[in-house]
Amino acid sequence: MKSRASSCLCLFIGLLVTLLVNTLLLHHSYKEFEDDYQHKADLLFNSTHDMLLQHKIILNALRSLFNASDIVTKEEFNIFSEELLKIKSAVAFTLDNDHRVKYISDPNFQSEILAGKVRVGTHGKLEYLMDGFSSLIVNIDEPNMPLLVYAISHQRVQQRLE
Repeated sequence: MKSRASSCLCLFIGLLVTLLVNTLLLHHSYKEFEDDYQHKADLLFNSTHDMLLQHKIILNALRSLFNASDIVTKEEFNIFSEELLKIKSAVAFTLDNDHRVKYISDPNFQSEILAGKVRVGTHGKLEYLMDGFSSLIVNIDEPNMPLLVYAISHQRVQQRLE
């Protein structure tokens, strides 16, 4: 009877130790996965933040081009914007008073740009709608084309993030 009780005690202690070890290993694995996920999320956030800062700098540089010059020619715009938009995830173009496209920074995007349209948004601001792009319209100091549209390609941003 004593041996039966001690064998049951050993079995119970063995099961308890096994359960404790498995619980500790599982907790350690979850913690490792959580840390790895958090590290990847932080990297993605920082990359996205840096990308947005780049876009802001580029947009400000394009606005400065128009603000610094009385008349900007198509050639000047193309040369200036080509250097700025080497990242190839965005395109800039101007609109005249009738919302027609005038200057385009990258002719490869011409079909997407011409397929887009201007509309008045919910807050009364102008929006330029293009499939697969997010765009921002800013006023520039140019009498014949007072609007600069900066459009960011969703697909190319996704490719850069991957």
